[in-house]
Amino acid sequence: LEGRPRALELKPAHPAALLAATSEKLRAQVEEAGFRLTVVNTEKELPDILCDADAFFQIFINLTDNALKFCRDASNRELI
Repeated sequence: LEGRPRALELKPAHPAALLAATSEKLRAQVEEAGFRLTVVNTEKELPDILCDADAFFQIFINLTDNALKFCRDASNRELI
């Protein structure tokens, strides 16, 4: 939102595959911060969605960064 606008490249993608790829890319960062990353409900039959995979990943990077920053002192150290 803060940078130059770019056109989204919407392509069919399966939500479980997007979450699996994203969680694997973020897992090391989460664990280095002393948290555990848990992905739930990816076994359900879900239809493909139209999605820009890069934008999806960027959103989850931002959410994860915020969670790690603002929950640094949390007693529950799990991102779900």
